[in-house]
Amino acid sequence: MSALSLYRIAYNAGEDHSAINNYFYYNAISAEQAVAFHQAMLERKKATGQILSVERHNPYSQQWEDESGQLKRRGDDPPVN
Repeated sequence: MSALSLYRIAYNAGEDHSAINNYFYYNAISAEQAVAFHQAMLERKKATGQILSVERHNPYSQQWEDESGQLKRRGDDPPVN
């Protein structure tokens, strides 16, 4: 069993509403799982949004580490920058 990590997904409502960014936090095993949780939440709330970044919290350095590039390398839908 893999350990859970804290992921932060930065997103906004879309191109027409890109002035305000929001964050959602998920406990997940991987960045892909965090994105899947986020997509499920948007569908459940009947909302739309574009993902700007996916970051994992490093408990040792107390920093957020960008995981967006790993999603692109694995062939998943890349976050919009």
